[in-house]
Formats: sequence, structure tokens, C-alpha cells
Amino acid sequence: MKKRFLSVLTALTLCLTLLPAQSLAAETAPSYVTLAGTPLESRKSYIPTAGGGIKETTDSSDANYLTYDGGVLTVHGTVAVNGGSSDGLNFDDGTLILAGDGDLTITASDSNSAVSGSNESTLTTAEGFSGNITLQSVNGDAVQIVKLDLTTRGDIRICSAKIAVNTPKNPVTLKGETVTIATTADSANDATVIAPSLNVTAGGNVTITGNGNTYPLIGDGYKECAVTLSAGGNVEIVNKSGTAVHGPLTVAKAQNVTIGGGGDLLYSENDTHSITASGTVKMESGGSGIVCSSAAANGLTITGAEKVDISGEASSDPVVTGMTLRGCGTASVTRLKYPDSADPIANKVTSDIPVLLYNGPNDGEPRLLWNGVTYQKADTTGRYDMVPTHTKAVYYKAGNGYVMFSQLSDNSEDGAASAILFNAESKDKRIEGNLTEIEVIGENNLQTINILKLEGESVSVTGTGTLNTSITSTVSPKMADGVTFNGLVCVNKEGTIANPIASLDFTAYGNSELPPIMPGGDKFVVGAVSNDKVNMLVSLTVQKGATLTIPKGVTLEISGLEYLSRLTNNGTLVNNSTVSIPDVTAENIKGLRLTGSGLVQVPAGTGYTYYTNGGVALGNLKMDNLDLSQAVGDQGDLKNDGYHWNNTARSLTLNGLAVTGTLTLPNGAENIKIAVQKESLVNRLSYADSYRPTVRIAGPAPLTVKQMSSGVGICLTVKQNAALNAEEINIGSSGGKDSIITVNGKLTVKGKGILCGKMVIGATGAVSVSGECGVKVGGVTVVNNDMTTDTSFKDAFKIENGGTFSANCTDYNVMVLTQGITMDEAKAKTYLVLPENYLPEGYSIRVVNDVHDNQKCAATVAPNGFNLTLEAEHVKGAGGQLELKFQTAPKPGTGGGSTGGGSSSGGGSSSSSKPSTSTGTTTKPDGTKVQTETKPDGTTIKTETKKDGTVTKTETKKDGSSVTENKAADGSTGTVKTGKNGQTTAETALSSKAIETAKRNGEPVKAPVEVKATRDSSTAPTVKIELPRNSGETKVEIPVTNAKPGTVAVLVHPDGTEEIVKNSLPTADGIQLTVNGGATVKIVDNSKDFVDTRNHWAKDAIDFVSARGLVNGMNDSIYAPNASTTRAQLWTILARQNDADLNGGNTWYEKAQLWSKNKGISDGTEPNAAINRAQMVTMLWRTVGQPTAGGTANFTDVPANSYYAQAVAWAVENGITAGVGGGRFDPNSTCTRAQIATFLYRYMK
Repeated sequence: MKKRFLSVLTALTLCLTLLPAQSLAAETAPSYVTLAGTPLESRKSYIPTAGGGIKETTDSSDANYLTYDGGVLTVHGTVAVNGGSSDGLNFDDGTLILAGDGDLTITASDSNSAVSGSNESTLTTAEGFSGNITLQSVNGDAVQIVKLDLTTRGDIRICSAKIAVNTPKNPVTLKGETVTIATTADSANDATVIAPSLNVTAGGNVTITGNGNTYPLIGDGYKECAVTLSAGGNVEIVNKSGTAVHGPLTVAKAQNVTIGGGGDLLYSENDTHSITASGTVKMESGGSGIVCSSAAANGLTITGAEKVDISGEASSDPVVTGMTLRGCGTASVTRLKYPDSADPIANKVTSDIPVLLYNGPNDGEPRLLWNGVTYQKADTTGRYDMVPTHTKAVYYKAGNGYVMFSQLSDNSEDGAASAILFNAESKDKRIEGNLTEIEVIGENNLQTINILKLEGESVSVTGTGTLNTSITSTVSPKMADGVTFNGLVCVNKEGTIANPIASLDFTAYGNSELPPIMPGGDKFVVGAVSNDKVNMLVSLTVQKGATLTIPKGVTLEISGLEYLSRLTNNGTLVNNSTVSIPDVTAENIKGLRLTGSGLVQVPAGTGYTYYTNGGVALGNLKMDNLDLSQAVGDQGDLKNDGYHWNNTARSLTLNGLAVTGTLTLPNGAENIKIAVQKESLVNRLSYADSYRPTVRIAGPAPLTVKQMSSGVGICLTVKQNAALNAEEINIGSSGGKDSIITVNGKLTVKGKGILCGKMVIGATGAVSVSGECGVKVGGVTVVNNDMTTDTSFKDAFKIENGGTFSANCTDYNVMVLTQGITMDEAKAKTYLVLPENYLPEGYSIRVVNDVHDNQKCAATVAPNGFNLTLEAEHVKGAGGQLELKFQTAPKPGTGGGSTGGGSSSGGGSSSSSKPSTSTGTTTKPDGTKVQTETKPDGTTIKTETKKDGTVTKTETKKDGSSVTENKAADGSTGTVKTGKNGQTTAETALSSKAIETAKRNGEPVKAPVEVKATRDSSTAPTVKIELPRNSGETKVEIPVTNAKPGTVAVLVHPDGTEEIVKNSLPTADGIQLTVNGGATVKIVDNSKDFVDTRNHWAKDAIDFVSARGLVNGMNDSIYAPNASTTRAQLWTILARQNDADLNGGNTWYEKAQLWSKNKGISDGTEPNAAINRAQMVTMLWRTVGQPTAGGTANFTDVPANSYYAQAVAWAVENGITAGVGGGRFDPNSTCTRAQIATFLYRYMK
């Protein structure tokens, strides 16, 4: 019986082992297969022989062998076959499949081939093949005739002294870790590959080497070979002489690309070659050859390369003709020989970066090609300025960029020129000249630009880049919307005989620093300034939305109180140094709205009286630095110095002291008390010794410290009734460990957050953090009984009952970061400890793992279901407004106390019984039945069944992951999955019934899923929507818990690219968009948070249009809601809203201008004129097809026969406008950017 059982089992095993081979051989197997001249028989194994050839084997001890079975050749171990006097692998017709995980080498001697067959033969690999494949011939074609289609996780090498691959009728496809194809002879007259196409994909390098005088890559009969290469590493195509590629070349992906040859490198009848690389693209042609020549500008397109280096030895022809560069770093084209040639080096070049042209490898003065214009290198001998010349267009190298000038218009003093700034950087040379236009491209940082213009004229600053500089002119320059300008504009007006006092009116834009431009080199004076030659009045205005910083070492001086009105702060003026104003009062100072860490000084006799930026009097007590590190006795006088150090009591008393540098605490002190009698300021509080002290801050007055730091850690205590304000507290050692902060008073940090080892907020304590980061806790070191050390995280962040923690940070609010410790929810609640009922509704203590380092974890407080990402010790998604305090409506189990009060049970359990599944059922007032099942592993399953039959089932695991399945009464279904890291994906299939009902009622169909939008698109929830066939365009509403005007749907295309759905509309419950057939979208909070719209009446409208890219901000932080809008800008806005193609054009608005004319929206005239309200409404009305209004507009200032009457009536009827009040529409008033946004917002909603 036992024998029979074993026989049956053996037979069954044999059958099962045959299944993969039969499956693999689903293709037609070859009629015969020979290897090294030996016919292969099915279900037999073979090993190579020492003298060449193979033999059959039945020895089970062989580790390196081949098995053949019905068209499948399986490789075991490492097999190297020498064909001897025969071809290596030969088969006729059919498909031969390589399988297994072994390495296979086939070598053919003499003129034999490693692989050969007929045009109908195919050599391919099974899915999952992972071995190395080497096919080589000593003096014949390595691969002949057959179709190659090989995929392996190993390396592929095909080589021969002659032709490596000769398959003139069959394409070649190779996918491996590295792929090498080579002709190995020193001087061959054969191609390396002859095939209609070559498609190679490699995780590493792709190397193709030819050593002949002919094309290494070519088709049959000198036809073209279409070559497509993709590499995770480098691509190299090198031929000893002659063309490298005869046919269209596409390098879809690579790091570095090298192409070389002895003649013309690239040739294709259609002149289309494309290279995408991240590193260097180097192409060199010798032997009087060129790189490529094309009648079209895109004959050779290179994308994304950090460096492009093209060279050739052509004498009269351009080295390259027809080239496009996109997104590259630097580029150069070099004529290697004939340096005296006057012929162009490059022709028909389209590039978004300038291209250097070298006439010879040693050319020290290359020309610069930009937008079809060639610039000569300027002579900088003895010059301080960068200026245009009368003789030629010139360029200056400025850092890693360029300053380019057109040739001056004439030889007179009034000769004018234009300038182009391309990533230019110069701190020692200024730009000067009679400039009519400055085009800004990229990031430009320049010392100053001095416009030599006659009064009444104005320079135009155009482009789409950033310009950081100061501009001096007689008239304020005109800034295009696409330019981000950070700096000062000085309008210089000379005095007259009647009024000999000149004026310098400075205006700050963007984000800039105040330069020291007055005599002495350390101050900027507002008011009356005189020297031997001229008297001047200087004014300074900080534009609305701008930030001007007074840096350390620079004093902003007001020459007299009567000139204080010449300092106007409409934006943000950050004083990190000194503002000096005579006779000023505290109220005057408050009116300036200064921020920063500096002081205001008021001359008083031979000294000064000091004030904080907020106008709090400090007396005459100011120091640059206070170093107490070596203090061995009492030091300082409270009245005269503003401080006193009591060495016996180890106490530092501050009395209105301002330390603009660093206050260094005494070394060796175990317990330091800082008592603040009168409000004091310290720029930086530091401790330099290796001993860790305890520093206690005591009142009654507040202490403001910009930065508190220590490399060894400080134990900091803010005592009851004391107040400490800071921008950054970093008192932890490596990883933020060991320092302990205890707060029984008030601690406020605005800026870069707190880094410490442990934080305890006492019953009377209040901590408030805002800005970039919140509180990061790294644990404290404890000593074990065996004298080893560990890091303890118990009570690492703890709030005692009565204490409060409020935060509003862009990154995380609070986190306990661990290294090398596995964390779960239960453990997290012993690290991050809150009293019962301190968590807001919908929040919990969450655990998140690092996306790159699985040894790092963090405990944080965040909304349930919110996507969290831990990366580089920052938790994305754990920021926003948060208050941890006693919640007035207690919810059992939402706390986070040391007893585990954050669990679903509301506390720990002392029961010793075995865990079991518990089930409970309740009924809501509306009749919904709720069944809750809790499993022993902590998984909960909650099923809700509504009266109409709708069923929602949510399964939540202990690690925080969950799956919610919804089935609506109308047949629609939806599933929402949230991983333990918070990443959410959803799928919904909408039923025909739901769609028909919604369309009949004129409503969107509601998807039975619910998600929460995030700021980061990479972690945003993804929703896949499926509609029944032939549903047509359908409005779908996706429920979003936190939808707002800036929330958008982002369409995910099949290729992975993403596109904002401009017409996705926020609703009361989510986001509405139109779907046809199906779509996959992300839900993203794309609000821009402009600083000048936070309290603006049009904030919602501005958030809506800016999030959808319809109206952009002036920069990332400024929208300028009250600024006017030009006609060209409105054309562009409407064109964007209608998805018009705006690429190209000679000006930034040309395509939008043509679109508006073709659509009958505008006549396209006066692009720079400001748009008024009548024109705005009319153009919007025309955009939607000029619908007829049901009535007329009852405004007193809208005549019935006016061109805009119908448009205004339509706008009123559709709720787009209600006029300006008093029965008026105000048609001729300039339309501000806020009004533009509001009109669009109301129209699209």
C-alpha cells in the first residue's frame, strides 16, 4: 500500500512539474533545435563537454546543466557551451524560450554563429528569467536571422569580431541589468547591428561599440535602424570611424550619454533624434564629420541634461544644424579644427539656455548663442560696470549665468540698448546703460542696475524669472506680471533752480534686505542728507505685501522726527539690527509696525534710549554681547548695565537689557535662575560648557530670545507667572536627546520650533508654537543596572491636567521621534501622554514610520484618517491648527493619559480573562442600525444599515489602517482604504440608476466614498471613478471632509502625469467634477496662502482661482489683490480657463491675444491697458457665447444702448455681480485683481 501511494505521489509530482513548461511553450515550438550540433530532445538534460559540444546527462549531482522540453530551454547554474565546428544554438521557425535562473554563455568558433535560425524563428525568455546571457562568435555573426526578444534581471552581452546582431528582417528587443553589443575586431568593415529596429532597456548601462568604417547600427541594405534605448545608468554608442547611428535615435532615459564616431554621428531621413538624460551628454565627431544636420529645429532634441558638450571637426558646415535643448543646465558646441573658419558653428538651434560656441578647443573667448542672436564676449579689462557697446552685441559671464546686451542703437549719448539677464549673479559689478528693456530669465542676483535714462522715460522689466537687485532710474520701471522682483527701486529726481533739493524715493518690493548705501557704509538714512555737492531728501516705502529686512550691521536712521513720515511701512519691515529715530515716542514706534530681533534707539545726550520693536521702553541698556561663561564673582549693575549676575545664588537678573548678539551663560553652573524684572531681549542665548545645567526663567516681566541653543543640552524651566518668547529653541544634544523643558508659565515660540529630549507642560503651563515646525522630542538617556545606557521615551511629551498646548505649524505640531524602537499605538500613548478628554474630536495619537528608514518612528497628534508621512525627521500632514486642552464635551476614550486613555475603551483594563470577540448593536434616532464587532487582535468591524438599505462597513485594524465598504440603496458602491501610514485610496462604481436620477434632478451624482484633502499631492487621497458604459458626461460629487475654495481635483493620466481639473468645483460636501466613462483623481488642498489676502474680503475667490492656475500670484506669498489687471492678463486668464494652448508666441500674451480675437472675445488691442469692470464682464460674457439675459440691469450708470448692457444684465442674473452699491455698477472703474478673481469664482460656481 505504501509503495502504491509513493508511486501515485511521484506521478502527481511529475505532472505538476510539467505544467510550467507546457505553459511556457504556449507559443509554437521550433520543429527542431540543435545546440553545438546536437539535436535536443524533450524532457532531457544536457551538460557542456570539455572539448566543445554537449552531451546528455542523467546525473542528479550536476549543478550546471540545461533541460529542454517542447520549445523551452531551462538553464540551471552556470552553463557555458562552445559550439565547436557548428553553430551554437540553431532552430527553425517557432519560438524558443529560455527559462530558469542560471547563466548561459554560447560561444561559436570560426565563422559560426552563437544563435541562428530562420526569419520565422524567435528567441525569447520566460517571465522571471534572471540569469546572465552571453552570445558571442569568434569570427561570424553572433546572432543571425532570428528575432531576438530577451528579458532578464541579469546582464546581456552579444559580441563578435564581425557583426554582433544580423537580423535584417527581424526587430531586436533586449532588457537586462546591463546590455552590451560590440564588434570586437580592431578594424572591421562590418556593422555591429543590422536590424529594422533595436529596442534596449537596462537597469544599468547600455554599451554599443563598433570598430569599423561603416555604420554600427543600420537596417538591411543600408536602410535605417530605429534605435530606442533606456538606461538607469549610462548610454555609450561609439564607432571607430563613420556614422554612429543610421536611423532615428531615441534615448528615453539615461544618466550620461556618450556618442562618438569618425564621421557624421547621426543620420535619419526624417531628421528626428531625441535624448533624455540627467547627467552629461557628450557627442564628438572626428574625421571632418558633423554631429547632425536637419532642416528642422528639432532634428536633435536633448532634454534634462546637466551638461551638453557637442563637438566636431567639420570645416565649413556647422557642427550641428537643427537642435533643440530643453531643461538642460549648460551647453556648448565646439569646432575642433579650423579655428579661423568664419562659418557658423551651430545653426537652427532652439534652446531655453544660452549655448557657448567655441572656435577651437582652446578658444578663450567663446561666443554665446541665445534666441538666434550671437553675442561676442565683452572686454572686461579695467571695467567695473557691465555696459552695452556701440560696435556689437556683447555678453558678460556673471556667476553661472550671463548678462547680454544688444548693440547700442547709435553712437550718441542717447544710444539705447536692451538687456537679457539669464541666471546672472554679480556682487562686485553693476549693470549700467541707457536701457529700454530688461528681460529676466531664471534666478538673478545682482549688485545694482543703474538706468541712464532721460526724465519721463521708463524701462520695461519683462520675462518670467526672479530679479534680486536694486534699480536706480529717473522713472519707476514697469514690471511685467511674470517677473518676481525682490529689492529696492530708487527713483532719482534732480533738483531744479527753483527747488535745488534732489530727491531719492526708495520703494521695497518682494523680499529684500536694506543696503548700507550712505557714507560710512553701515547705514541707510531717511530724511535730509547732504554732502559737498548736493542736498537730498530720501524716502523709503515698503510696498504692500513686501518684506524688507534690516540686517545686522546696518542701521536705518531717520534724520529727524519731522522726516518720520517719509518712512512708510505698508508691508513687513523686519528690524534685526537698529532703527535710530530722534525724539520718537513709543506710539510713533508702534505705528511703524516693526518686527524682528533688533532695537529702536533714540539719541539722548551722548548716549541712547532703547525700545523694543513693539515700542516697549528698555532704557539706555544695550550690549552687543554678554559673555558670562568665565564669571567667577558677581558682575553687572542693574541700573547702569541692565543685568546683575549673583555668583553665590547663581542668579542672573535682567532689567530692561537688550543683547543684540549672544548672551553666554556661566560655565559649570548646575542651576541658573534668570529673573526678568523688566522686559528684556536677547538675540541668542547660549551655553558653551560640557556640563548640562538647569535654567529657570522667572518673572514678572517677559523675556524674548530669538534663538536658544546648546550642543550638550539644557534643562529649561519656565516658572509660574514667567513668560518666555522665542523664534527657535534647540537645546538637545544629537537627535534632540536629554534636554528637558518644563513649563509652568507661558512659552511662546514662533518660527522654527522646539527641539528637546522631553517636554512637560504643568497644570499652570501654556505652550504655543506656530510657524514652520512645532515640538520635536528625542528622548532622554537612562543608565541601566549593568551601567549600559538606553534612550527612554516614557512621558517624553506630557501635559498635566490644566495645562494647555496650542499649535498652528505648517509641518508638524508635536512629535516624539524614536530610533530603533518598534512603536505601536499602545506604546505611543506612553510616550505622548495627555489627560483624559484632551484630544479634539476626530483626533488621535497616531504612529507613523519613516518612508526610507524603517528604524525611525514617530508618535504625533493628527486627525483620524489623515495622510501622514515621516521623512527626514519631519511629519507631513501633522500640522495645522491644534489645541490640546480639556474638551468641554467629554468623549470617553479620547484622552491619552498614562493609563492608555486614548484607546477605544477609555482606559486600561485589569481583566485577566482571555480576549474574545465582542459584538454590540445599537439603533440611531433615524432608524440606522449599528453593529460593532471587536476582535481579540484589536480589529473593529462597524456595520451601519440605513432604513433605505444603504450599508456601510468599516474594518479598522490596531495599526490604524482601515477599509470602508459602502453600498448605496441605488446600487452604487464605494471602497475607501487607509493604510497605517495614513495614505488613502478610494474606488467607486456608480450605478445607472444613480446617474439617471441625478441627471433628471439636475444634480451631480454623489459617490459613496469620503476622503480628506491634503496639501501634498504625493500623499493626497486617490479616487478612481467608474461609470456604466454610454453614461456620457456626468457630474460627480466626491465627498471631502475638509473641502474649501482652494481644494482641487487633480486628474491622474494613464502615464502617471497629473493635471489640475480647472472646472473642479468645491461644494458644501466635497468636490464636483465632470467625468466621461471614468477617471482617477487626487483630492488636493492647493490653497496658496498669500500673506496679503488672509483677511481680505475676496480671499475665497482668490484661493479658488489661484489654486486652479487661472490667476497666479505675484510670487509664492504675494497676490496683490488691489492691483489693476491689464487686458493682456485678462485674455490669458480666460484662455487658461478654457484650456487654450498658450505655448509659443513672441510675447508672453501673444497666443492668448490671438485666441481672444479668434473667439470674438476682444479685438486684441492695447494689451498693456488696465481693464475696467465693463470690459471684464463683457469679455466673460462673450467667452460663454453671449447668452441673452432675461431682463435688464437696473444700474443708473449702465445705459441700455451701451456695449456692455447685455453683459452686465447677464452677470447680475447669474449672481456674478451685484454692483458697487447705491444702484451703481461703476463700469469705468479699474477692475482689481481681487474683483477679477471674484467674477471668475462666481461665474464658475
